Amino acid sequence: MAGGCAIYIGDNPMRQQTNPFGKDIANRGLFRAFAEHGPWDDQLFLVHNKIDDVKLASNLFDGGPAPKPILSTSILNHRAISARGTLFRGQAKIGDLAWQRRQTNERAYSLVGLVHSLAPQAMRAYTAEAVTSPVEPWDALICTSPAVERHLRTLLEETSDYMTARFAGPDAQRQLPLPHLPVIPLGIDAAAFAARGEASRRREAREYFGVAEDAFALLWVGRLSFFEKAYPQAMFAAAEETARRTGRAVEFLMAGWFPDGGQGRGHWEAAAALYAPSVKVRFLDGNDSGVLERIWAASDVFVSLVDNIQETFGITPIEAMAAGLPVVVSDWDGYRATVRHGVTGFRIPTMMAPGGTGRQMAQRHALGMDNYQIYVAQVAAHVAVNVRAAADALTALATDTALAARMGAAAAVHARQTFDWPVVIAQYAALFEELRAIRQSASAYEADGAPRANPVRNDPFGAFASFASTRLDGDILFRPAPPAAVTESLAHHNTALNNLTGIWRLPPEATDRIRTLVTERGEISLMELVAAVGQVPHEFLARHLVWMCKVGLLDWATTEPVEIDVPDR
Repeated sequence: MAGGCAIYIGDNPMRQQTNPFGKDIANRGLFRAFAEHGPWDDQLFLVHNKIDDVKLASNLFDGGPAPKPILSTSILNHRAISARGTLFRGQAKIGDLAWQRRQTNERAYSLVGLVHSLAPQAMRAYTAEAVTSPVEPWDALICTSPAVERHLRTLLEETSDYMTARFAGPDAQRQLPLPHLPVIPLGIDAAAFAARGEASRRREAREYFGVAEDAFALLWVGRLSFFEKAYPQAMFAAAEETARRTGRAVEFLMAGWFPDGGQGRGHWEAAAALYAPSVKVRFLDGNDSGVLERIWAASDVFVSLVDNIQETFGITPIEAMAAGLPVVVSDWDGYRATVRHGVTGFRIPTMMAPGGTGRQMAQRHALGMDNYQIYVAQVAAHVAVNVRAAADALTALATDTALAARMGAAAAVHARQTFDWPVVIAQYAALFEELRAIRQSASAYEADGAPRANPVRNDPFGAFASFASTRLDGDILFRPAPPAAVTESLAHHNTALNNLTGIWRLPPEATDRIRTLVTERGEISLMELVAAVGQVPHEFLARHLVWMCKVGLLDWATTEPVEIDVPDR
């Protein structure tokens, strides 16, 4: 099947990372799933610099075979993108791509971005560019949960209302086009996690970690960061209360990594000692494949009481459910849409400080007084997770093995039917076709007279034309250069200082050809050179001629010479 999408990865080599962010794990899995489960003949990636397609495929599939051809081309290759019909980016920044598209044909393809987080103010700013840039109704920003969709819609509509009121008057109706905001979840390889969580692996897994057979084992997987993930106090306190109520030995397996090194580990260890003194808390290396292969089978329940606005979806509870574990999570953002309360686990109530009490936090971050980590940590410090309810949920699972088994089985079915990659990719394919239909049925644009290029990031030779005495046009005449110490064209091309901008120039043989023509004619105009050189894009030739004049390979003058006054001494 032709069409599909072109995936923009820039300079990302698609290798497995150490201490990855959740968005990077999600994007890499999604890009693999496009190739594995998409109904298209191949998969095209858009890059900044030339990359070996075989190496790209090897990186993406960890050295294994790719299920279909993996191809790459430049992000500037408008024709290749148009042939696909969709340009997909694993982040919400599509405003700059909309400006790039506008310079050629705004209906050539659709832009689709993926929203991973809306907490960083920089991300909020470039996401809001969907209103102030030429993003169209046949474009989309994919939301991973209904909560993200509601939040993003509010952000875009408020931005649109402000722009309309400012430039069209306070009584004007909203008229700026907004992109589609479909809700499509992130996905997983459900079969792989089901295999890791098989009951037959329990004994070996517990022996590997030294967990007692009769212990009630809680599991956390992911970054161990109170800055951007979760404060652990509620989890530790709930674990301690569960141990007190049940009289069982409770162990907490925390598989992850500390982004800030030893200092972060010290904070978590101190919290564990204070809030869960009788619970055996084990911090395990979340980058160790041996740990990740066994951790699911060794555990009884997955716990993730996140409280951070950085979180928008949460992939680890999905993985846990696929492994057959019941889950206990905070009733927070994306978790609310992925965990079925009382069926696949429990959602624990959360409480946030009232609106209007965080203005100074936001202002301090906006002014650079607090960095992003401090900002979101300050917000999360004022989000409460109900410890009693969390202890109630854990106690129920610790004392009722039938309930735990029933929830674990339901969780596995839910994960497979809702979040398995074939299910998710089918939703992407349907979205791409829906956007194509909208794009093709849209009314033709009238000449609106608005700029085709982004006024903030447009052509510097046009924007700064007034800086120079003149610019290369039909009035310029090229002449042989005065005698110089360096006469060989190749020497100029090979000089390190000249090669810093070599990607914008023609090869040495073109330089020799131009010099020969100028020498033969004695004087030649730009248009005459264009006709004589032939088969060279005008913009490349124009830049190259200016460079030749810059380094002394050509001389130039205008048809109306400029007089240079030399003052008397």
